Amino acid sequence: MKFEKIIASFMAAITTLMTLALPVLSASNLGGYPGFLVNADGTPNYYFVVGSKADPADIVAAIDIASRLGQSSVTSASTGTLGAGINGIEKNDIDVNYGNLTDKFPNPIRSFHYSGMKQGQISWRSNNYDYHEDLQLGNVYFSHDFGTSGINGTETMVVQTNQVKYEYVFDKALNFTDLATTAKNTGTTSSLEYTYPIKITMLGKDFLIVGLGSGQVVMLSGTVGTADATTPVQYGSYYAYSTQGADDSWAKVIIKDAAGNTVDTLIVNQGDTKTSTVANVDVRVTDVRALQDGTVVGTDLVVGPVGSTQKTYTTSCDITSTGTSDTKFPGETEWCLQVAPSPNNFASSSTTVGQIAVGDKLQVVYKPSTTKYIKMTDSSPKLTMLNSYGEIGFEGWNYNSSLH
Repeated sequence: MKFEKIIASFMAAITTLMTLALPVLSASNLGGYPGFLVNADGTPNYYFVVGSKADPADIVAAIDIASRLGQSSVTSASTGTLGAGINGIEKNDIDVNYGNLTDKFPNPIRSFHYSGMKQGQISWRSNNYDYHEDLQLGNVYFSHDFGTSGINGTETMVVQTNQVKYEYVFDKALNFTDLATTAKNTGTTSSLEYTYPIKITMLGKDFLIVGLGSGQVVMLSGTVGTADATTPVQYGSYYAYSTQGADDSWAKVIIKDAAGNTVDTLIVNQGDTKTSTVANVDVRVTDVRALQDGTVVGTDLVVGPVGSTQKTYTTSCDITSTGTSDTKFPGETEWCLQVAPSPNNFASSSTTVGQIAVGDKLQVVYKPSTTKYIKMTDSSPKLTMLNSYGEIGFEGWNYNSSLH
């Protein structure tokens, strides 16, 4: 619904308050509720709107209340609306009290709504597979409730845990096991496919899918790339080179700092991970291509945080787990990664193990430990998604105060 600068539903509450505390109620002591009734400088920011068919007694009461609040006259003003936006998408008629974003914004938000969401193709084994990204808004609403701690009368965007979800959606079926390399590398969670993993990019980060199970996916994350004697894979301030090895067997990995000094040397078997305690990174070798004399043509590496280069993700995630159970999105503390619940989870039956069906999804979920109260008066009144992918927040009041 549209609304005036003062919300009609609060008239009764204000009238009651006036009856109980007329001598002390003024614009100045409403300053504890910024964004509601009072401007930032403490000047009044309200109108009383009386309908043309109002009872004469109500008009008298409104004039009395207005005069006690320091308003010199009673005038009608054009309606205004709360502005909310998701980057380029703006809506100016969000209900200020319990107005849900899904009432006005498309849900899910796709690339044709907002250019920040992508759609395109990934390439695997000389075949192209369509995908798209979307954003699920869930229960995100606005409120200026006086009785809720965390809101206290200030116009607030309330974001509950597990409600905002980024999704990576596969739009073409992919049979991982059908094109896997050997019988022992079938692309399942029990036989991982390191030689030809499926590379995807979510929220600006690269992931390699190496195994699919029932409601499960095994992925590599960190910095993914190919190293040789002159071309490194960089993670943070460290650079991993590969100089020697045996084809499809093992590789020598040399780690250097930003100044070019060698800080560690590791011998890593294909499919294994080793930790550099000096650089505090894990190095996983997924494929080795070398000549008969041991010269490396290219070693495929994943270099990342200790214990995080290979993870198994399921249909639930949280931000409290640690170690091998840690399912936080890499580098984040309040976003975690999961497989979408049924029916859009991978390999939903015994006959589809190692396969991706049309509509299967990976989700990055905003899951803070407590509800977030983002106030209109905050210095940054918005929820920022990962890697500058987008923002959800206030666009201002957008009201028109011209009198008529």
